[in-house]
Amino acid sequence: MASVEFNDTARLATYRLGDFGSEKITPKSLDQTALHELLHVFLHDLMTVAQDPKSSTEEVEMQEHRVINLLENLLTKDSNGRT
Repeated sequence: MASVEFNDTARLATYRLGDFGSEKITPKSLDQTALHELLHVFLHDLMTVAQDPKSSTEEVEMQEHRVINLLENLLTKDSNGRT
C-alpha cells in the first residue's frame, strides 16, 4: 500500500501511498501503513550505518542508542505524558 524512498544527500524521504490491490483500504489500514513506512524512516540512519563497511562500532552503537532512547521514552510514558 505504500513505499518510501530516501535521498540521503538531501536528507529527504519520499512517501507514496497507493492501492496495490492486496488489502482493503480502511482508516485502520492507512494508519498501519503510515506507521510502517514511518518506522522505515526512523530506522534508516541505523540501517545505513550498520550496512556501511566503513562505519565504526561507535557509529553503529550511537544510532542504535538513538532508537533505544526514543523507544524507551515512548514506552515508559504514563497516560498523562510523563515518564
